[in-house]
Amino acid sequence: MTLKQLLKSKNLGEYFEAKNNAEKMNEIENRGLKQVMKNSVRKTQLNSKIKQVIKKEKEAVR
Repeated sequence: MTLKQLLKSKNLGEYFEAKNNAEKMNEIENRGLKQVMKNSVRKTQLNSKIKQVIKKEKEAVR
């Protein structure tokens, strides 16, 4: 497994799973830049929404 494959994987769990699974490794290797960027944007948007919810919950407690 290379750094390039790590960057193409969706998360560390998928990366470590691919180390033991040849099919998963091939799937990651065949991902294009477009798919990698879509995954990154989705994760960023999800993290942003989660942070907003946590912030609202903290403000509600005050």
